[in-house]
Amino acid sequence: MKNDEDRIPPGLWAPLPIPAIKFLANNGHRPASRVLYAIVLHKGNSKSGIFPSYETIRLYASVGENSIRECLDVLENFGFIKVTKARAGKKNQNNRYQILDKAYSLEINPKAKITKIQEPMICNSCWNDVEAPNIQVSQSENWEGRREVGFKHIGCPEESNFSVLIPITELSRRSQQWQRSILERAKLN
Repeated sequence: MKNDEDRIPPGLWAPLPIPAIKFLANNGHRPASRVLYAIVLHKGNSKSGIFPSYETIRLYASVGENSIRECLDVLENFGFIKVTKARAGKKNQNNRYQILDKAYSLEINPKAKITKIQEPMICNSCWNDVEAPNIQVSQSENWEGRREVGFKHIGCPEESNFSVLIPITELSRRSQQWQRSILERAKLN
């Protein structure tokens, strides 16, 4: 293949699963994102019945043939594709790929709402445990285009603009106890 135009099969058009490709690229699975892209290039009008060979995937994705299986496992584990074996004759066995709706869904889109049940966290202003109903979740994109999720304490008694919540760990528990003792001493004086 001499240039990028040779990589696109003529007469085919398929919507790219941008959320899945961004998710894979941002989480250290760039080869898997290229394999997904190569499979989508052969999609055509259907979600199923996609069956490029390993050699074709290798050429379009610039991934070694030995790495393709690992990339397909990553894609299956995240629920972006489904791989089934199909016989074509007596000896030949082809993989058939189906691109699942999760690859296109807003579930992993940075602008999607978080539906995960929140664990209790510690407020770094009042140093109290904060339960899920009092946690405000905000999402933003940093200058690199990566999703950042922030947590704020709703109704913090300290009423600070910087009341950011931190996950509960052994270290944050020790810090919480130390900060509470400082606050109690300050109130006594």
